[in-house]
Amino acid sequence: MNSYRLEPLKTTYRDDPLWVFAEITETCWVMAENPDEARKRVASVMRLGKAIPHQQRVGRSPWLDEKLTQCVLDNSKDNQIKLSEIITSAGARYNAKMIVEAKPADK
Repeated sequence: MNSYRLEPLKTTYRDDPLWVFAEITETCWVMAENPDEARKRVASVMRLGKAIPHQQRVGRSPWLDEKLTQCVLDNSKDNQIKLSEIITSAGARYNAKMIVEAKPADK
């Protein structure tokens, strides 16, 4: 596992309505096997109970979109992050869901 730093891109931060659903909206670090898994783990932390305007896209986190966020390998927090958590730049800690991809069965 590696430590990844994810952060909103300055040019798009908060301009996209998807940020309404993200619980984490600041730079954060997470342990993951690869950048895709890191994005999915941070994306799994969503706000609940938000009113959803009819025309708004639902179910997609800004953390999954490379136009809205960046994800880079950053081992500076390796000794501070537990495998099961996300740490934000403000020091908040969230439970990071493990992402398990289904693999096709062998024939």
